Amino acid sequence: MDLLTKTATHRLQFHAVKQDLPDPAASLSAITTLPDGTLWLAADETCSIERLLPQHGGGYAQHISYPLTDLFGLPGKSGIEIDIEGLCYHDPYLWIVGSHASKFRKKAGELDFRADKARLEPRRCFLARVPIHQGWPCRVSPHGATAAMLKISRQGNRLRALLAEDPILHPYCHLPAKANGLDVEGIAVMGDTIFLGLRSPVLSHQAVVVEVKLETHRHDASRLSLRRLNRRQVRYRLHFLDTSGLGIRDLLVRDQELFFLLGPAMSSDGPFRLGIASTSTLGNYPVRIIGEIPCSTGGDRPEGICWAPNDPTSSIMVVYDSPAHDHHPQAFQGIADQFSI
Repeated sequence: MDLLTKTATHRLQFHAVKQDLPDPAASLSAITTLPDGTLWLAADETCSIERLLPQHGGGYAQHISYPLTDLFGLPGKSGIEIDIEGLCYHDPYLWIVGSHASKFRKKAGELDFRADKARLEPRRCFLARVPIHQGWPCRVSPHGATAAMLKISRQGNRLRALLAEDPILHPYCHLPAKANGLDVEGIAVMGDTIFLGLRSPVLSHQAVVVEVKLETHRHDASRLSLRRLNRRQVRYRLHFLDTSGLGIRDLLVRDQELFFLLGPAMSSDGPFRLGIASTSTLGNYPVRIIGEIPCSTGGDRPEGICWAPNDPTSSIMVVYDSPAHDHHPQAFQGIADQFSI
């Protein structure tokens, strides 16, 4: 397997927004870029999205953090994480998705590995869009675009409820993500179609992509609804992709193709690969592997990809969760790698 060629590194300079908030550079899970070259990122241990601006001397800085609780009414205490795992931009909206995953409970400070004791924090079932106007997220843009989300209840949202009834995914919706349970980790938008990539479950050698269409709720502009995909009133579609047993860590779209950041479904050191498939034949052929992303052991896991602003047709940028020192040299500073594809 050929390694992708690293062509550049980019410094990501954050700052402490509040003293008690975690360092986003320590748990970056999603990244996307806008046409003006700005980066938007998310860390899976926060409740915010982060904006960085390109600097004349290289790298990205001038960090501004936007709490999602300022834009949306979310259940639970203000400090509970959303577990954001995917970002993408489709003019005029920044799309955001949480993991939708259950997790193990803790008992006396230790993980309780009984699957029937797993719990779902409703905030993790976050799927929303935010209009970006002149570099700022807003509830309503001057052009009438509105911030909106799938309504979250104690049981999650409508999409998760439907997946929990699916004859294939049903058993996995009741398992924690760390036990091959349902775990959304990527989003890509193509026209009015939204693709959600699942890190797990991995079924034999196949990963899963969920296809949906969302529209503004007819009675509430701040809410989204699942559209029917056909006359049978199907509101989601599953695609099963041969990924040689790897889960989907992130998605990118270009023309009629999906690019996949692939990695282990469980918390292991690799491999991490970049793959590609056509949306017109999604699931009919194995994902074509472009190359492997080099990373160190004991962490340093590629979690988010976007098109490199300085070379959007043939290079990607990669950010890392559980970063090694090379990708997190000091507090509130991250390093993104650029690879030629």
